[in-house]
Amino acid sequence: MTPALAAPSRGRRIGRWWAAWAAGLATMAVTVMAFHPLAFRPFILVGPAAFLFLLAREREGRFRPIWWGGMSAWGAGLLAWIGSLAGAEAAGKVGWLLVSGIFLLMSWPFGFLLRRALRRGLPLVVAAPLVMTGFDAFRHLSSRGLTWHDLGYALADWNLLIQVADLASVYPVSALVWLANGLIADLLLARREGRRPGRGLRLVAPLVLGLLLGLALGYGHVRRGALERELRPGPLLAGLQTAIPQAEKLDEGESAYEHRHRIGLELLRAAAAEAAPDLVVWPETSFFPIDESTRSSPRGVPLRLWLRAPRRSTGKSVTTEFAEILGADFARCRFLIGALEKTDLPVGAYDEAGKGLRERNGAFLLEPRAGAGGPELERVAEAFKIKLVPFGEYIPFPGIRFMRDRLHRFMLETAGYLPAMTAGDRVAVWKLGDQASAPRATVNVCYEVVFPEIFRAGRAAGADLAINVSNDAWYDDSAERELVHAQVRFRAIENRFAIFRVSNTGLSVSMDPLGRARRVLERDRRSTLLDRPALGLRPPPALRWTARLEWLVLIVAALSAFLPRVRKSP
Repeated sequence: MTPALAAPSRGRRIGRWWAAWAAGLATMAVTVMAFHPLAFRPFILVGPAAFLFLLAREREGRFRPIWWGGMSAWGAGLLAWIGSLAGAEAAGKVGWLLVSGIFLLMSWPFGFLLRRALRRGLPLVVAAPLVMTGFDAFRHLSSRGLTWHDLGYALADWNLLIQVADLASVYPVSALVWLANGLIADLLLARREGRRPGRGLRLVAPLVLGLLLGLALGYGHVRRGALERELRPGPLLAGLQTAIPQAEKLDEGESAYEHRHRIGLELLRAAAAEAAPDLVVWPETSFFPIDESTRSSPRGVPLRLWLRAPRRSTGKSVTTEFAEILGADFARCRFLIGALEKTDLPVGAYDEAGKGLRERNGAFLLEPRAGAGGPELERVAEAFKIKLVPFGEYIPFPGIRFMRDRLHRFMLETAGYLPAMTAGDRVAVWKLGDQASAPRATVNVCYEVVFPEIFRAGRAAGADLAINVSNDAWYDDSAERELVHAQVRFRAIENRFAIFRVSNTGLSVSMDPLGRARRVLERDRRSTLLDRPALGLRPPPALRWTARLEWLVLIVAALSAFLPRVRKSP
């Protein structure tokens, strides 16, 4: 064999593999820049197009390393906020790598489908939206938490365009973005191969893209104008953004709880001075911890004692403090508090911590009542967090006991505590008033804001608005808060109801059913969010068929790789 025909050396093959991997990494890193914290929106039409071009060019060659490189950047780039876990940096970085690895593994079947579609001659303008939107649906259906990566969320500020989310959630927006990128990549590929693009690619595909974009914008314009006339103001809500750093939140001493409570009282006083709220909302885990168990030693404090018994530090109960601040308005006001609650663990339930306790992260609705000795507050409803944060609030796969003791030690050493919470089992919908016409709110906690099905279930159960209580201080210096804010916009449009989100360190927001932020409290600003969320809209079409649509999108993505072979024009 002559030297010219000799196979490349192993070192050269490895070098080419790494070069292809780096090329994929670089192109999708540009895509990540379209999201926060950089938010360079035009990059959403540059990075994916370059990535698709490289994949199509190497469909018979170095497709795999390009795919793995791109998925590494896309997966890890939009999950980087996990690595900034306040107070537990080592655990955060391990969690970031673990979840990014899961994303990478989940992407593998869709790399296979895309390569097969390209080999059968399917143009990227068709293959990309089918396969990549199918990947979005697969993540939603399987993980119920890796929703950050949908390209449509990068355009959350394009209010007119994203109104189509009330038809089919984020999928139409993401599909449009992938279609546009696929068209650009096809044109680049034809130019590189020295062939003239076919009539379908030159004329039909741009016309279809323009038509779809025009339809989406036209729908948004008409829909937004029509719905705006139906909106009516709801009850006055006051959200308390306490802005307590996570380092202080982790302090469990009595004086620390009292300090945080005083901050809440100051904000309540400021809200009451401005207006008489119908509901006051505290962030996640902002109230004193509640212990309703009979087995814990030493005994904690039940909620009724926090509400009624004078505390050692002030000589006043929580009810007395609220009543003094609100005065005559106390009798008509309701209070939503975020707190951790301990109860007895049900017999036979798995006990991760071995203490016989069930700890749940919840929100509790308190209503004033006339008591024998004066006004009282009574717990009338609760909402427990259904979707717990893996390794933050619980350790997954409780049935796997292999090396679990070692995992416990690792969590205690890196995070400083053992995550052993119990998830709630139902979506909460509360009536906010005694009148027959009083609005109903679905209430959820923190991380649940990225689970569209939880909001859909609340809306289907009759909710007129959603309230989310959060603590984003865990990820203080990251883009997590802005990424969540984008999700809130879509949740509001998908369900056509207002979302009142109160976060400890922001971004607290009152989002209207059209995905517009009526009021936003900036990061780390200690302030009060006062607003009357807009009510009056009916549930949208997406409420009925989005869950089935996800399966349809996934099936179509799988079938796209088995379409008849397409002959390219010479």
